[in-house]
Amino acid sequence: MNSSEQDKAKEDHNENVMANSTLLPHLPDLIMHQIILRLPTKPAIRMSCLSKQWEGVWSALRILDFDERNQPHDDNDDDNNYKHVKFLNILARYLEFRQKDNQQPPLDKFRLSMRYLDADEDAIIGKLLSNSFERNVKDLDISLRSKHQEVETYYCLPRTAIINAKSVTILNLEHLRIKDIDSVGPEPMFPSLKT
Repeated sequence: MNSSEQDKAKEDHNENVMANSTLLPHLPDLIMHQIILRLPTKPAIRMSCLSKQWEGVWSALRILDFDERNQPHDDNDDDNNYKHVKFLNILARYLEFRQKDNQQPPLDKFRLSMRYLDADEDAIIGKLLSNSFERNVKDLDISLRSKHQEVETYYCLPRTAIINAKSVTILNLEHLRIKDIDSVGPEPMFPSLKT
């Protein structure tokens, strides 16, 4: 093969690669949704980088698993704080996408496992819980362990939030407290709870 034939073959190969790569963003919405809805949370979030068309589709997953524990932590506090801020940004983007979408597809499971640093994170945690209750979450798994081992810091789940959790059938709460648990009102807490 001479150099012009090699150049032509290389050019044909590059055109084929470009043709194949341009097909991905132009998949019909139904197919795109079916692909993403079959993925776990983390890969679905990564898929959103492939195309503007795919951006935010992952927020409609029926099972959401936000787990900060899967991120490696090291002795460098600056690096850990950067990773934590990145994780919080993903949570904020989820809420942003959900606010833009008028449809609230049902949520089979919502899992949030993260380091809880202080009360500055209360607002985003409260919004995540409210959104999961609006989506009629069935399985709720929340673990907010304190970063500071010497001082236990807990997120206080408002009792009013629990009253809105009418669809929850499976519940796992770790490292958080329920505010005003002693003030029993007429509304039952977790009326559908099985386990």
